Amino acid sequence: ELFMPMFMATAAISVMFFPIKGIITGYLGDFVSLFPWVIAIALGTSLAYAILVVPSLEVRFIDSVHNKDTNLFSRIQKKFFDGMQSGYEKIQAVCFRHPKITILNGLAAVALGIVMFLQLNVQMMPMAARDMFAVEIYLESNSGLEQTEAVADSLQDILLQDKRVKSVTAFIGTGAPRFNATYAPVIPSRNFAQLIVNTESPKATEALLKEYQKKYTDIFSEALLRFKQMDYQAVSAPVSVELYGGSHEEMRPFADSIRNFMYGMDDMLQWVHSDCDNFITSVKVNLSPEEAARTGVNKTMLSLYMAGAFNGQPIASLWEGDKKIPVNLYNGALTDSMGYNTISNQTVPTAMPGISVPPRQIASIEPQVTPETYTRKAGQEQIKVSADLKCGKSHPAAMEEITAYIEKHIEPNLPEGVGIHYGGLSSTNDTVGPEIMLSFFCAVSVLFLFLMFHFKKLSLAVLTLVLSTLCLFGA
Repeated sequence: ELFMPMFMATAAISVMFFPIKGIITGYLGDFVSLFPWVIAIALGTSLAYAILVVPSLEVRFIDSVHNKDTNLFSRIQKKFFDGMQSGYEKIQAVCFRHPKITILNGLAAVALGIVMFLQLNVQMMPMAARDMFAVEIYLESNSGLEQTEAVADSLQDILLQDKRVKSVTAFIGTGAPRFNATYAPVIPSRNFAQLIVNTESPKATEALLKEYQKKYTDIFSEALLRFKQMDYQAVSAPVSVELYGGSHEEMRPFADSIRNFMYGMDDMLQWVHSDCDNFITSVKVNLSPEEAARTGVNKTMLSLYMAGAFNGQPIASLWEGDKKIPVNLYNGALTDSMGYNTISNQTVPTAMPGISVPPRQIASIEPQVTPETYTRKAGQEQIKVSADLKCGKSHPAAMEEITAYIEKHIEPNLPEGVGIHYGGLSSTNDTVGPEIMLSFFCAVSVLFLFLMFHFKKLSLAVLTLVLSTLCLFGA
């Protein structure tokens, strides 16, 4: 009597997950690729256990209802379940006497479930409960390795004083290994360090992050700290606003305005930064057209020779196991006395054999301060303002505030051709969200077909699906 309903339920739940294998793409598709098979195997095993094992256990261990020699626990248990059954029957009778009130209560439960769902911190991929977290340390672009090391050592000492921290591994000026699937190492540089902090438990990790994000984020005036919890989000920063379509000079004031607003959201955001935060000192060489034409020196020749003279030229490679170490040839006279005049006086060969001229003869040379990076996307200049969420904070709530500010204060004043794109988790959710909704409707359709096959009646199949919305409140 029970096998066919149990088999139908098992088959329906197993089959309804298989459409996601062909609908959901990208890294989320990889994440759920084996999920339908896991469900099918688990439920199939459960069905076999229920049919083949449970009945024999019931016959073996459940005493006859006529056995009056029961202990105190059995008598209390019987009264408890009898009371539950009696209460259920009384409530059921009341519901049938007042059908309108019953249906209104059901609708209210569904509505309340929807309202509660909208208040949740919705996130497509979960945080990773790990007994570790990472700390990224960013200094100003012209900082040296010694300054970076000093900040990293100081922070390491602070962390090791906490009994919940078991160990701290520091990578100063070099890249850390990929110790988490979706956490990509940062490109090595003199002004960057990374700490991998091992804690005593995943709960300790969450407690430390909440405490340290509030206490130590701004402890060093010369450094920007990022306390990073491991997760499965394939984005570098969950909150990201991208300006594109204009020149760097046009977009920078708007990027600064957005960044300053996000700084004010310190109850929700941390590690607020943009692509144009860091600046480096450099030398600008403006080639004179007349002198260049007379000497036969063009911009490409000048750039290649200056790069070779000051950056060295690769002449060989050494291997230590699988690690390649380049060997470069440098001009000792230049590197030992490097200065502004050294660039002006360095001779550059011309198109005439055997004749070289200093750059000051064919170009104007002046010092300048420029942004560290000029980001481009699809051939257009771009400035990205990014931030991390503090531990436990809601991405939709943060983006709602940021979007409202941009729509009111930024978009009306943007120059022609300049646009705004929301990256990070917003972009990911916009891509994955429709796929998940389509997967949901396919799953419901599969379930509806099984209900039709089982009940042989359209009204009962529809009624069962409609009543399943009562699960929202409980979920």
